[in-house]
Amino acid sequence: AALATLAGPVRAGPLDCMIQPNQIVQIGVATPGVIDRIQVDRGDPVRRGQVVAQLNAGVERAAFAVARERATQQAELSVAESSQAFAQRELQRANELREQAFVSQTYLDKSRVEHEMASGRSGQAQERQRLAKREVDLAAAQLEQRTIRSPIDGVVVERYLSPGEFVDQKPVLRLAEIDPLRVDVLVPAASFGQVKVGSTARITTEIGGRREMTAEVRTVDRVIDAASNTFRV
Repeated sequence: AALATLAGPVRAGPLDCMIQPNQIVQIGVATPGVIDRIQVDRGDPVRRGQVVAQLNAGVERAAFAVARERATQQAELSVAESSQAFAQRELQRANELREQAFVSQTYLDKSRVEHEMASGRSGQAQERQRLAKREVDLAAAQLEQRTIRSPIDGVVVERYLSPGEFVDQKPVLRLAEIDPLRVDVLVPAASFGQVKVGSTARITTEIGGRREMTAEVRTVDRVIDAASNTFRV
């Protein structure tokens, strides 16, 4: 709680206000699972992107390892490309021999078909290689879903669960962003239209030695609350 004095054309005396976190976030999970570990506790500061909890991910790690191993295998692609190169040379030789009337048209047609088949096998091997790499990306994304990261810079307000518990739709942690802070002031309706976005106010806290700070107006309600005859700034 605090007192706010608005600068500018508003000449009202100090107004009661409430200092709150800029935002409060309840962190859940993207996929159900058993909590393996929670790396923060109540009161701990966290940074955006920091790992705060981890679900059991043994199956996902194994799937990622298999996908990565499959994507790095080059034997099939190497054999297919070698066969294609050999068939290309054979077709070229057959064309030369046919021009000199040393082989029949049937032999040339056969060489051409074998080259097309080798090219098809090479294309299939390349497509399987690309698919294997996409499977690595999929496995990595599924593994990343088992890691819970903080979406904000802030502090841990509440820890709801512990390692070993199953989590599905329940939140794991509650975080609060406290830099910047948000100050809500209820201003009398008589000052409606006089408070502008971008103007400043002096905030005097009731704790911490009644320290005075300067705040900037970010939002002003466009509707007056009839019950209290005030609007929120």
